[in-house]
Amino acid sequence: MKTILIIEDDAEINDMLRILLTQNGYRTVSAYSGTEGILAHSREISLILLDLMLPGRSGEDIIRELKEKHNVPVIVTSAIHDVNKKVDLFALGADDYITKPFHNEELLARIAARMR
Repeated sequence: MKTILIIEDDAEINDMLRILLTQNGYRTVSAYSGTEGILAHSREISLILLDLMLPGRSGEDIIRELKEKHNVPVIVTSAIHDVNKKVDLFALGADDYITKPFHNEELLARIAARMR
């Protein structure tokens, strides 16, 4: 069973993602800040869902540190629609980017594609 690390500071969204992923056959680990996410990231993690707007540290720094620790796919979830921001995140190591609000089916399809 694949394990997904959810790094999302909004407790309701974090819970919704945890339930959705669990119902679809994934194990989850939840973190509510970038620092907590980096600490929770381990060899058992297969993919990371990373909210960009987290307290304390920039999403860019977090992506870089996560990739250095253990290089797994990172899907950024954010309400930011700016194309330049997306391009910058891909250059830093993000593997995918989905804007909020998103359809659950699309998120699941993107996760499945990255897990292949």
